Amino acid sequence: FSQSRYKPFRELVQASPVLRGMLLDPKKESGAIEFPHNILIQAGSRFTHALGMAVFSGLLDEASFMQESENTHQAYDSYISMSRRMKSRFMAAGGVIPGHLVLISSKTDDNAFLEKHIEESKNDPHFIGFDYPIWEAHKDKGIYCGEKFKVFSGTALQSPKILEEGDPFDKYPADKILDVPVEFRKEFTSNITKALMNLAGTTTVSMFKYIVF
Repeated sequence: FSQSRYKPFRELVQASPVLRGMLLDPKKESGAIEFPHNILIQAGSRFTHALGMAVFSGLLDEASFMQESENTHQAYDSYISMSRRMKSRFMAAGGVIPGHLVLISSKTDDNAFLEKHIEESKNDPHFIGFDYPIWEAHKDKGIYCGEKFKVFSGTALQSPKILEEGDPFDKYPADKILDVPVEFRKEFTSNITKALMNLAGTTTVSMFKYIVF
């Protein structure tokens, strides 16, 4: 991730008495976070930033929003680069790697890199996926009143919409109807597509893959 997003993480490390005492330069404000024995926490945004490194663990933030062109895909290239370095340096018997390669992203459409990676990896015993709407992730905080409204998340042929009392619910697939806390009513009313991606953790459907010539 970028230096601007890396800064809060650096501040967390520097605020820890244990970690701060291990830092080679606790007052350093930019560049890698350096620990003894040549252990670094390095920020980067391109797969080339991992070249030549013995990568033990890695994290790709907002993987589905990284740049994509005809010949390159930033998220895919970065993932492959780090994964190969983790395997070549640290893989043990049975394909076990002691570190973790974490992919994080809000949702975009169902053709995004992370969505395709999840589908391709679902039978991989070394893969773990977590996918929750924000209100499920925060349900133990006690911040929701309990009142909810229903949202149809959409399909390839039907646009998403907020369902009101009197709507014929049976015309919509049951697994596409969400119970959303009323605290998010404004966000869904204002821009339902963004709310589905950023709050409900639901992908939008890419219509282009259904066009046949």
